[in-house]
Amino acid sequence: MSIRSGAFALAEAGLLDGRPATTHWQVSDQLQRRCPSFEVQPNRMFVDDGDILTSA
Repeated sequence: MSIRSGAFALAEAGLLDGRPATTHWQVSDQLQRRCPSFEVQPNRMFVDDGDILTSA
């Protein structure tokens, strides 16, 4: 689980590969550029993808 920009840590660990995720809108573009192996959904408050949860 990550809150706000904590999604960067999950992405760096490879836990978001192939999954949808979200983060704070101010850094969503940066996250998508750094980690193109998953889909950043910047207009979502949270994304629940089973065992991985991300929130803005």
